[in-house]
This record gives sequence, C-alpha cells and structure tokens, in this order.
Amino acid sequence: MSNWEVSIQESGITDTMKMDILNTIRTLIDLHGSSNKEKICEEIKFWLNETYGKKWVVIIADSNSHSSNFSYFDDKLLVLDDNDLKWQIVLFQQVP
Repeated sequence: MSNWEVSIQESGITDTMKMDILNTIRTLIDLHGSSNKEKICEEIKFWLNETYGKKWVVIIADSNSHSSNFSYFDDKLLVLDDNDLKWQIVLFQQVP
C-alpha cells in the first residue's frame, strides 16, 4: 500500500474528497500497476470529471524531477507525495 503525504490541500478539496481521491488512486494502482502512469492519470481524470465536475487535470511525475506552473479554479488543488513509489501526483480543476 502506498505511503501518501499531502503536500498541498487547498480549501476547495474537502477531507471527504481527499479520501475519495486517495482510495480511487489506490484502486487504480492495484488494477493497472505502478508502471502504467498514463492509464492511471486517464482514469483518475475521468472519475474526477464525472464525480466533481469537468476540467480536471492529473499529473503523475517522479518526485523531485519536474516543475510546473498552472492556474486552478475555485481552490481545487491537491498535491500528493507517494513515498513508496517516489511519485508526486498533482490534481486540480482548470479555470473555465
């Protein structure tokens, strides 16, 4: 099981949303394996769009090996660090 650490949880991401997101990510990693980041991103994005409205972005990158700059909407930003897989996962809702 993954060892998650929440780096950023903006006010638009409730604790219930965070737990639902973490559970969905865990399920998808178990289903597809950690080597299939693209499929995991695609399915998390689809689930977020269906569950919490459109225009979600999901980025999975190796920890400490990327940089990014983006605008997000309605304080809906969650950044997770997986200490076992050495991933950083960024989820946010885009500005319409």
